[in-house]
Amino acid sequence: MKKYNYYIVGKNYIWTPKSLFLNSILKKTNSFTYVFFALLLIDACFNNIESLYEYKFIPKICIFVALATHFFLNGEDLLTREKILIIIGLVFFFIGDVCFINYNSTNFFVIGMASFLVAKLLYGFAFLSRTVVNIERLLPFLAILALYVVIIMYYLTEGAGSLIIPLFAYCAAAIFMVTASYLRYRQVNLESYAMVFAGSLFFIASDTISGFDKFYKPMVLSNSLILLCFGSGQYWIIRGMLAEVNEACRPSFFRDTISDENGFQKESTENHDDDQGQ
Repeated sequence: MKKYNYYIVGKNYIWTPKSLFLNSILKKTNSFTYVFFALLLIDACFNNIESLYEYKFIPKICIFVALATHFFLNGEDLLTREKILIIIGLVFFFIGDVCFINYNSTNFFVIGMASFLVAKLLYGFAFLSRTVVNIERLLPFLAILALYVVIIMYYLTEGAGSLIIPLFAYCAAAIFMVTASYLRYRQVNLESYAMVFAGSLFFIASDTISGFDKFYKPMVLSNSLILLCFGSGQYWIIRGMLAEVNEACRPSFFRDTISDENGFQKESTENHDDDQGQ
């Protein structure tokens, strides 16, 4: 007779075989963090050790499974739209990441870029699920992003050659995603906003390094820097999306605070009452 363990999802008890014990490890934020960054470091090692390079897809599969499992197990209270868009976005990011293994192949590079473009659009639409656009806040931010893109493209245009149009399209998708993450301010709790926006900035850093390495001149340790920035971006975005609805996924710094309906942070009233009592 099989023995079963159970874990709690919402208010329901879900019974699972012991063979699914890995799921409980990936459900908990702390253990997921250790597993994820260990896999990211392993991926970096595979990337820099020539004899292991042909097996580089293995840690990428593990990273994708870890992210998707953690999101699935903790995101039951997210909007259905958010869950679908993020999961499909993760799939496209995984496809693109695998294609970038053959980084020097133009065909694989274009497929990877197209996959990342679709993934960023999907993430951007997920970020907008709870967002009302504020034009007054949007325009100054777009002006800063436009200036950044103009500076970057000044250096990359010549090296991009025939890929200049796909490169512009990719930049547009990247701008859309980071702008969508920026517009979440005061429309979700502060910790969710901060983590998702930080993840988007990590993606911008990864894209910038990748662009200069590919179209301007090779950079020292560029592959490792791209990988670490990209992986950190995925980690913080997934954590941030879950922090919308799951307090256990929020950093401990925020757990003693309460977010009001506008996303502001205020001290817990219980702590305040305790202080008055003393």
